[in-house]
Amino acid sequence: RGREPAVRLFSEEYNQAHLHQPGVEQFDPSYLVSRLGAKINRVLVAGILERLERRSNDNGISYDGEIVDAMGRNYFRVAHFQPELHDRTEQLTQRFEEGETLFVLMIAKARHYANPEDGAIYNSLRPEELAVIDRSRYVEWVLEAADATLSRMDEVNRSKDLEATPQAMVDGGIPMHRVQPLLDARAFYGDHFDSEPYGLGVLQALDAAEAGAQFEGSDSSADAVSTIDSQALRGLIIKTIRDRDSGSGVEYNDVVTACQQAGAVQGDIDEAIEVLEGEGVIFEPDGIFRYALVDPNASA
Repeated sequence: RGREPAVRLFSEEYNQAHLHQPGVEQFDPSYLVSRLGAKINRVLVAGILERLERRSNDNGISYDGEIVDAMGRNYFRVAHFQPELHDRTEQLTQRFEEGETLFVLMIAKARHYANPEDGAIYNSLRPEELAVIDRSRYVEWVLEAADATLSRMDEVNRSKDLEATPQAMVDGGIPMHRVQPLLDARAFYGDHFDSEPYGLGVLQALDAAEAGAQFEGSDSSADAVSTIDSQALRGLIIKTIRDRDSGSGVEYNDVVTACQQAGAVQGDIDEAIEVLEGEGVIFEPDGIFRYALVDPNASA
């Protein structure tokens, strides 16, 4: 089974996702379904690091933290059983304690806890990969998350006028892969199956991104389009990793730079990397945004 796709969404939508769908079999993935019908197993989130604390107990060392995006905050924990992330997280902890402002991007698994005593529900994240990014990359993530959120909002608005059956949804133009999550969200959330509460937050996020971005004229990254097609981009990523890997993988930034020089934009590069990981073509030897080929003789 390939890895589940990483959903781009803001913290508000994630933290309000209370519909938990456990896997049927032991090793099946579990999901959270948001009020906008996002089916979440893994997420790609970003924000300013606001808290990072080292904890030690009988099990070992873990790290608890918070990152703040334009619509709220996400809570995360790097667990004691994730030693592959400890060196990087310890470096982040030291930089944070020294007062450095850090933008962090992470791919993380969704974690969900329902308190049996009072019924309170808590969502948090368990990072699989994390990296410090610059402001411009954070702005790009905000634009990607806003685009994904607006798309889900549009599907919610259209689906509310349709009969709550798969066939009616498909006939009404809802993409097949979105039909069941939207039906599940509609049935579970009732009156809260509504896009309106997220509209203002998305607009504020876009305003904040525009204010923080260093664009000239109309050359906005929101309008940027790759001049290299997806198949060529796939081949370039494989070739870059093959040519530059000296035994410990190739840095994420080196892969991105090579692709950007060939005319690819950041969002397309990240998507292509994620697809190649999901297909088992590339992997991360140390789990920290460094890539190697599963088969060094692989072709595009």
